[in-house]
Amino acid sequence: MANPSRIFKKYLIFPLILTGCLILAILTLASLLIWTMLAYYGQLDPASAGGWASGLYLLLIFLSCWLMTWLIRGGTVFPAVVLSLLAAVATFFLSQAELSFAPALLKALFSLFAGVLGFTLSKLLVTLRRKAKKAETPGK
Repeated sequence: MANPSRIFKKYLIFPLILTGCLILAILTLASLLIWTMLAYYGQLDPASAGGWASGLYLLLIFLSCWLMTWLIRGGTVFPAVVLSLLAAVATFFLSQAELSFAPALLKALFSLFAGVLGFTLSKLLVTLRRKAKKAETPGK
């Protein structure tokens, strides 16, 4: 098993998390712009779209963790986990609803699931690409 201090020296965790937060913010702004335009022109009631908002939230966490892992070409799961938890905590602070333990824990677990799934799929694709490149190069 790898030494944890070596992992934190090899991967600069703070810039990775900051990059992931930036990716998440850009994706969120773009998707909210599209969603609001669709809701406005379709004359939809935003209050009735709670399920779509939750699905979009999880999709954005998945995509940001996937892109962050893709940028570092694999790496460790720590930035994806921290980004997922930061997104969950940020939504708790930004919401105006009363915070209770069970929904907060459920949202954090769903966020973790989406982030780790994004990390896993991206890591798998990076690993498969590396193996394919190694197989292509003759003599190695």
